[in-house]
Amino acid sequence: MTTLPLTYLLFQGDLTQFYLPLILVRILHGIGLALCFTSVFTYIADIVPEARLNEGLGMFGVTGLIGMAIGPVIGETIIKEFGFSIFFLAATGMATIGLLLQLPLPESYVQVSHESSPSFFSVFMRRKMFIIFLLAFLFGFALAAFGGFVSPYAKEKNLAFISLYYLSV
Repeated sequence: MTTLPLTYLLFQGDLTQFYLPLILVRILHGIGLALCFTSVFTYIADIVPEARLNEGLGMFGVTGLIGMAIGPVIGETIIKEFGFSIFFLAATGMATIGLLLQLPLPESYVQVSHESSPSFFSVFMRRKMFIIFLLAFLFGFALAAFGGFVSPYAKEKNLAFISLYYLSV
């Protein structure tokens, strides 16, 4: 997540010349983002006292939503003032700051049992869990759809400051 934004700087010229590699990098970036969210929520769930777990996850979720609302404003401003190269460098810089801030965090995992736990796929195939996974997938798909297509749509409609949409969501 720290260095991947730099790979976007490699894509120069006509989009048809590098469309497939760009899609592959974007898929890798999306997988990294999913792993990032999963690991952070797991860490939060490990360190928040059990009696306050909902409150802790809620507070963490709100801070993430605030970042998702403010981030597009910052990104759009950087792109308009300095261009895409600086935007990707800024993304790398912010990710590097995040990486450095998390390095001193203590490990929260405590192994309590040597019994084997069910595999991911055995849990995934349970009807109740499969429905939850399906709903989470659809939710993620919807987020990606509006996140990826609002900006081009707003640009086509000649809206001046597209990031206002993200602030209002």
